[in-house]
Amino acid sequence: MDDVTVFCSDSRSVRRLISICEQFEQASGARVNCTKSEAMLFGNRPDRSSVPFTIRADHLKLLGIWFGGAEVCNKNWQKWTAKMEKKLGLWGGRSLSIAGKNLVIRYEVLSGLLYLVQVWPVPRSFSSEITRAVFRFVWGSKMERVRPTTIHKSLDNGGKNVPNVALTLMASFVCGCIRLCVDPRYAGTKYHYVSRFYLSPWL
Repeated sequence: MDDVTVFCSDSRSVRRLISICEQFEQASGARVNCTKSEAMLFGNRPDRSSVPFTIRADHLKLLGIWFGGAEVCNKNWQKWTAKMEKKLGLWGGRSLSIAGKNLVIRYEVLSGLLYLVQVWPVPRSFSSEITRAVFRFVWGSKMERVRPTTIHKSLDNGGKNVPNVALTLMASFVCGCIRLCVDPRYAGTKYHYVSRFYLSPWL
């Protein structure tokens, strides 16, 4: 068992978590490494002395995504954009057709970015950076041979079927917010109001 994330609401929940960990240790012989285990405190914080784990005050990574204080959204996109550019750089050294490059964009680049956009919206500056990186990869240089609006079109319409990565990311994030707004299970919850906040420019 690895990478377990637990949400505790108060000091009592923390003590119960520690008790469960101790029972697990007695039953299995495997001990939780409290030094490597990290915690972040929010809201009505429990007593720090009751938390045996390393307390992070800035950022905390869960399943590859950073959560926490100010600028954490940019921190995530900076990391994932760098990973994207590294992948495109590795594939760019091969003699690929545009169809082959489409496959790289869809399955090597877009899939990872869609994972992140389920949590953090893509800032405008990173959206532009992603678009530039994709077109440099497609053409092999900074010079665009065909207008972007044309290359995004399907093959039947005279385009190259290159995915509009920035638009796809924005649409995916907005669809997730809409789902939280209309699903009755989330009515009146924080998820509902945070989603309405992100959708406010279009409401």
